[in-house]
Amino acid sequence: ETEWGRILMEAGVILGLGYILYRVSLSISLFTNSLRALFASSNPTPMVSFAFVAVNLMIGPTTGNGMTYSFTWLFLGVALAINKNLMEGNE
Repeated sequence: ETEWGRILMEAGVILGLGYILYRVSLSISLFTNSLRALFASSNPTPMVSFAFVAVNLMIGPTTGNGMTYSFTWLFLGVALAINKNLMEGNE
């Protein structure tokens, strides 16, 4: 059982696809913001945080553990804050 299949079965096709598209768009947005922050500050931290968060956002909790998914959303917020600070020049 995959994470995306489980979401589609539990939430239905319309809500499930909406939620999957939301996660994909967050990953793409985080990637573009991380690249901008990397070029603005020459600090590799945004790309490292992207590598952790995007993988977990795309595949979801492979272990079925809700705590892993909770930490993914927490670190998504941290990654967005890092990107914002580095783009503004507040290292």
